[in-house]
Amino acid sequence: MTDHIKFKYDIQTGAIEYEGAHGFLEATLKSLAETLDSNNSTPIRSKTINRKVKPKTNIGVTSAVNKSPSPSKPRKRNNGYKPQYNTDLNLLKLEEHIGRSPLKSNTEYIVAFVVFLTEQLKLNGVSGDDIYTCFFKLKGKVKVPNNFVSMFKNAQNRNRMIKYNSGYTNITLTTEGTNLYHYEILKRDAVETNS
Repeated sequence: MTDHIKFKYDIQTGAIEYEGAHGFLEATLKSLAETLDSNNSTPIRSKTINRKVKPKTNIGVTSAVNKSPSPSKPRKRNNGYKPQYNTDLNLLKLEEHIGRSPLKSNTEYIVAFVVFLTEQLKLNGVSGDDIYTCFFKLKGKVKVPNNFVSMFKNAQNRNRMIKYNSGYTNITLTTEGTNLYHYEILKRDAVETNS
């Protein structure tokens, strides 16, 4: 048998399939790594060869060289909801409404926004886009949350302050949310005013 190897490299998975002598492959990879190492100042990580050997023919074998994962940024999950700015909302008095009481969390901001949108603007249905628009309007004073899905889920499931329909529509306050706004948030303002 002659010393030759057939390589097939899959760029997406980083896998190498080969046919030929295993020892010759290891020597070739080692030689290639040394050549690249001498041309490059950064060290080359050695590749490991999986022992998943399947006979392809009577002459050779197939094996895969797994590429070690390169350090990269974690992928952002696509959660399917991207809020949009609602240009139809009249938010001229939003800052005055929010400025009356100190708010401590995104859930409290959601509660205050829902109160403003339903009581001041008389909206029948508040959507996730409306809440996003309120956050965006106050972005100099309040950080616009990165993950609206988590924020809405926390406000509904963990804090139990709001409820909504699928698609983040028809957002309403629960009894707990109403009590939070009228009996805690507004009282903070009264306590700070008297101090």
